Parts: sequence; C-alpha cells; structure tokens
Amino acid sequence: MTVVTFINSYFCLNLLIVVGYFLFRRLKIKSSNLLEIQYFTLLTFLGLSGIQPFLPKQGFSNSTVKVWAATSMDALQASNYLPEAQVVSFAQSGTAQIPGGSPFILIITLAIAALVCLWCLFKEGTILRQIIKSSYILRRRGKIQLLINDQIQMPFSFWLPGKYYTVIPSSFLTKDEDFKVSVYHEFQHHRQGDTKFIHILILLKAICFLNPFVHFLFKHVSETQELACDEQVLQSKKVSTDNYIGCLIRVAQTSVSKKYDPVCAAGLCFKKGHHILKRRIEMMNVTKSGLGGWAKPCTLLLITLMVSLTVYASRNLVQDRRVSLEEANQLAMNAASGSDFPITVNSEVLAQLNRFLGTPEGREYIRSALERKKNYDRILSDASQKYHTPKELNAIPIAESGYQNLPSRFSFKAAGPWMFIPSTARKYGMRVENGVDERLDVAKETDAAHRYLLSNKLLFNDWQLAIFAYNVGEGAVERGIKKYGTRDVWELSKHVRGDKNYMAKVMASVIIMGNPEILAQ
Repeated sequence: MTVVTFINSYFCLNLLIVVGYFLFRRLKIKSSNLLEIQYFTLLTFLGLSGIQPFLPKQGFSNSTVKVWAATSMDALQASNYLPEAQVVSFAQSGTAQIPGGSPFILIITLAIAALVCLWCLFKEGTILRQIIKSSYILRRRGKIQLLINDQIQMPFSFWLPGKYYTVIPSSFLTKDEDFKVSVYHEFQHHRQGDTKFIHILILLKAICFLNPFVHFLFKHVSETQELACDEQVLQSKKVSTDNYIGCLIRVAQTSVSKKYDPVCAAGLCFKKGHHILKRRIEMMNVTKSGLGGWAKPCTLLLITLMVSLTVYASRNLVQDRRVSLEEANQLAMNAASGSDFPITVNSEVLAQLNRFLGTPEGREYIRSALERKKNYDRILSDASQKYHTPKELNAIPIAESGYQNLPSRFSFKAAGPWMFIPSTARKYGMRVENGVDERLDVAKETDAAHRYLLSNKLLFNDWQLAIFAYNVGEGAVERGIKKYGTRDVWELSKHVRGDKNYMAKVMASVIIMGNPEILAQ
C-alpha cells in the first residue's frame, strides 16, 4: 500500500466518522437498538475503510486533495518573461522523493498517536491487573469474575484477553440494593459487548484524534452504552426504578472525588456532570419504539449501503500527482512509439518529471508551454521534415524557455524560444546587431536550431550528445569525452560545466510532449 493510498483510506475513515455521528444523532429509537446499530456501523466503517484502497480509483468524482512533490517550484512565476537562469532555478528546486513531505509527516503523527494510545492501554492494563491482584473473588458467573476491592470507590467492569471482570467496592457489601443494582448493571455491560468495544473506540479516537467529530462520537456512544444498560436492567424488573435511581445518584456523588477513573472499562457512572445524570434519570421514564421484525435488518442493510456508497464515492479523495518509475517508463514507451529517438528514464529524469508534473507550478508551466507551442507547430513540423530530424528535438524549447519568445535582457544574452546566444545565432545566419535580433523570428531560429542539432549529431553520432552540446558547446563535450573517457551523456553531465539537470529537463519535456493527456489527469 502506498503512502497516498493509506492517506486516502484515512481520510475516508474520518469522513465516515462525521457521517456516523450525524446519523446516530438522528436515530430516535431504543438505546439498546441504537447501541447495536452503532457497533455494527463502526465496525463497518473500519472494514470498508480497509477495503477502500483496493477499489479502482477512476470514477465520477474528482480528487479533493492532491499530493505533490515535496518542494514547490517557487521560482516559477506566471510572467511574460522567464529567462533560462530562472528555469534552471525552478527545475532544481523540487524532488522526486518526499521523505520529509507532508504525507509522511501525517503518517508519523498518526504513528506517534497510535503508539501513545497503545502505551496508555498497556499502562491501564497494568493498573487493572494490580486491581485484580488486590481483589478477592466473590463469585464466578460463566466467564465473568465478580471481584471485591477495598481500594476503589465505584463499581466498574473491564475485559482483558480471555477474561471478563466486574469489580465492586467492598463498601457495597453492606448495601444490599446498591450491590444488587451495580452487579446487574455491570453484567449488562459485558452482555452488550461494551467492555470489548471500548478498546476499539479508544484506538479509533487515538488514530483520528485530529477529527473533532471522533470525540463527539466517542461521547455519544459512551452515553448510549449507559442508557442501554439502564434500559435493559429496568426492563428485566429485577430491581425497582427508585432503587436504581437512588444507587445511580449515590455512585455519581462518590465519582466526583474518586481517585481512579478507569480508561478501558465501563462503569455505573463514569460521566461527570449533572446534565448527564439528569438525562439518564429522565430517559428512565421515556418509552421509545424498538426495531422489531424486519425493521432491524432493513436498517442495518440501509446503513451498509449508505456507508458503501460513501466509501466508493470517496475512493479518489486523495490523488498522487507524483510519477512513479513504472509510470515514467510507460510514458517513455508511449512517447517513443514510431520513433528511433533514444529516450532515457533514470533517477534524474524521474526527478525532473516530478518537478514538471508533481507540483502545481510545474504543471502550469508545462501546460502553458505546450499551449504556446501550438502556435509554432507548423514551423516546427516543417523544420523536422526539411532536415529529417526527430520531432523530439522540438521539446528543447520547453526546457529552455517554456516556448516563450524571450528577448535578451539584463546580463543574460540568450533570446528566442530556442535561447540562442548571439555568437551561435550569427554562426547560423541570424542578425543580432543594432537593434535587430532575428532570434525573435521563430521560423529563422527554429531552422537554425535544427541545423545546429543536426551538425552536432553528425559530429558525435549520438542525438543525446548532440542535445548536450547544444547546451554546453561542442568543444566542452569533446574535451569531456577525452578527459573522462566516456560518451555517456549522463556521466558527462556530472563533470562538464553547465546545467547539471539540462538533459533530464529535456528528456522529461520529450516524455510529456509525447503524452500531453497526462496534464488532464
């Protein structure tokens, strides 16, 4: 699973939590039925969030969040003038890998939160085991052990792998009605699965702690657990309503000053606050309709369909705009179809592809360059046909100028979309003097560029060396070959003075020019 796939699944889970919270608030049914629906729905959330990464990403929804390369190309600005020096600056500012990128920051944050949660659970488990050791067993009922403890002030129940425990304060042994109410209430927590499900709620709360709705949801489910217990115990007719309310009030008064508040446990009165106690007492006299017959399975089916649709619709929330090595190779194959021009894909080209395609500024730069190129397509095609040069050479102005017909300004002497310097322009028949600059005549400069590149190809018998020489000069390439004993343009780029990323920029431009549809994705 890729980083972006994980983030997409995480966002989906958070979206489902928001949906679940408002759904639960709208359901006006018996607390016991509501609790069953809540448990079923939350488990469905977790299950479908895990399945979501395996769903096809193409669909009717556009991505809401896009993951770009780690470093934005800040130097690339929307302007009418972008000299080559600036192009070099932006092209060197990005990166194909994002070890410090925001997706990894999010994952590290979540991992830390999960570890803190696990540590708290471990610490809580240690405390609960100490309580078990300091308690004595009053009775066993199935898998449940009823413990009496002299140190605690309020009854509670918890589950540890393999065993269920209910702990009652020893002071309750002299209060028959309170003892009876607390035992029935705590055993009901076990029957409802509260003592197991509380661990899932805590973990969910830790993982999605940045989402405020997970805290609202946690509170809502916790209150439903207590209301469902109240409802079931009173319906059993094993205790009277007056005795139950009296015990509840006395335990609530004790809980205000209790020294230990169990985290992984359910209890008779964990929630502090008069409004919660008041609501529980009021709900004892309210009769709500239950889900009988086909109502319950139909409700669960409807919720499953709604959650499934939400998961399916959100499968493209996060889109990775970065190009992988496998994708780059496929794009290169597409661009090379029907041509013998050598296209190289290596780490440098992949990095440059992600600077062009993996940043918003880069995509805008490339999109604008290809749009401007359309104005010169006839000129470019005529030059390629005239000199029998590969069409891929027409990607060079993308890297040089973004196909802007740039005049010579400041101390930088190059001009035109092909960025000829004055001496090379004169060598190939263009006038650059006394206010006349034929480099700005796109047809003349394009013709000269193809002749220049063809001359380099005849000299080096290699199109990649020809392009490299276009940037650093024929003499520099010849000296580099002799000095370093290699004709590998990528090795020469490391040593010969010039733009170290030039060949990668050109190769990336060739690949993108051969796959213009990628900009629409």
